Amino acid sequence: MSEEAGIAQAVLTQDHLIAQVTQRVLQSGLSNGTPPQAVEALATSVVQELWPSPVKTFILVLATREVQDVLRRHGQA
Repeated sequence: MSEEAGIAQAVLTQDHLIAQVTQRVLQSGLSNGTPPQAVEALATSVVQELWPSPVKTFILVLATREVQDVLRRHGQA
């Protein structure tokens, strides 16, 4: 396994994606006062739902959009 493949594989873990989604939503200002723990819990749920997909490449983008959409629909953002 090349070093690049190892780096790519390390990036595509559920924990890393959950942290990235949480960070993106909080930094975007779209959490609108939602506690970080609640954003992280929602990110965890969404990433776990998307994780079985055979293509992991777009999970970060899809999960970020889904979390932002859920917060918007519930009047949190």
